[in-house]
Amino acid sequence: MTETSVLIVSQELLLRLGVRQFMMQEAGLRCCGEAASSAEAMDLQARHRPCLVVVAACLSSGEAPRLVRDLRRGIPEQRVLVVGRATEPDLVRRVLQAGARGYVSSLDDVMELRLAVASVLGGHLHVSRAVADCITMESRASAAAAGQDRLAMLRQLSDREMEVFGLMGRKLGCKEIALHLSISVKTVETHKQRMKDKLGLQHGAELQRLAMVQAERLAKTGP
Repeated sequence: MTETSVLIVSQELLLRLGVRQFMMQEAGLRCCGEAASSAEAMDLQARHRPCLVVVAACLSSGEAPRLVRDLRRGIPEQRVLVVGRATEPDLVRRVLQAGARGYVSSLDDVMELRLAVASVLGGHLHVSRAVADCITMESRASAAAAGQDRLAMLRQLSDREMEVFGLMGRKLGCKEIALHLSISVKTVETHKQRMKDKLGLQHGAELQRLAMVQAERLAKTGP
């Protein structure tokens, strides 16, 4: 692998030009080739074995992860940096899962790109702050939506299961719930398992958290 060369992949000529100038002037790397398609990129990678491949944002969201995966398949140790859009967190996840070692937004400043190049060449993972913030916001929104869906599913629970669920929200353990409802601990555990099945939960801790969230909601808004 040529330790000072970079391969630039972009469908846009001006974008390739800008990346090339940055790599030469700011990163001290020599451009060994420019590709406008995935096929060209694979051919140039095989011929020049660059130390870094920069895949630009203009590739489609489906093509970019495939190209990253193919580049890594061609040269397993290949370092790949993607320059994309901060508003596409799903694309970020998929290119990183495909093997990219870095992702920066086309809106990030030069310093962020400089840090990304240095990190990726050093064998480290780098995601720009703007991209990371976007992913965090989406994750929080998804978690909130999932929580609302689960709360809506509570109507599937039987009256007795809702009693157990409500007592769990008050942080009562199995023995305390059994005593409160005059049933056995084993029956309480059976109710908990049925609730997990109905709500699509894997662990008791998840059921406990949901019960506490519901208890807090009821305390604020009423039943």
